[in-house]
Amino acid sequence: GASMAIFGIEFLPVFWGFMASFSEFIGGICIILGLFFRPICLLLTITMTVASIRHVSRGDGLRGASHAIEDGIVFLSLIFIGPGKYSLDEWLTSRKR
Repeated sequence: GASMAIFGIEFLPVFWGFMASFSEFIGGICIILGLFFRPICLLLTITMTVASIRHVSRGDGLRGASHAIEDGIVFLSLIFIGPGKYSLDEWLTSRKR
């Protein structure tokens, strides 16, 4: 949560840490199930952006931030690709019709 200080957000670091943990843990489960796929991918893209900026600002360079950058690109790509036809999102929307 203290990583948000890079952006000038220094209040409630525990909240920001919780939000990052929540998006990574619950987001991983939701991606596997295909539930709330695009919103979760957006949250994970934001989390990986903050992580990669944190690595670069600490002086780790691109080599230190490469994992976060790669994951951010994957999550951003998944927003455009979508969850697929066997996801819970697809199953729930087909039941509404």
